Amino acid sequence: MHENRSGIQNSYIAPKGYKNPFRVSDEKMVIGKYKGWKLTKINDFDYLKWMHDNVKMDAIQKSILTKHLKHNGY
Repeated sequence: MHENRSGIQNSYIAPKGYKNPFRVSDEKMVIGKYKGWKLTKINDFDYLKWMHDNVKMDAIQKSILTKHLKHNGY
């Protein structure tokens, strides 16, 4: 029962190697040109399209950004 409680197996968290561009909770940018802005307030859709195509992010964030771009005609 106690064989997995040493912490060796359970304490390792693999690094992602990148930082997500915005928070999922409030969709506020945490990196980039529009740091501190909400995703819905950014009208530079060329920048958002570039970010969608070139910036590494989690799948949930990619889907939120895709939905936002489709909603605005991109």
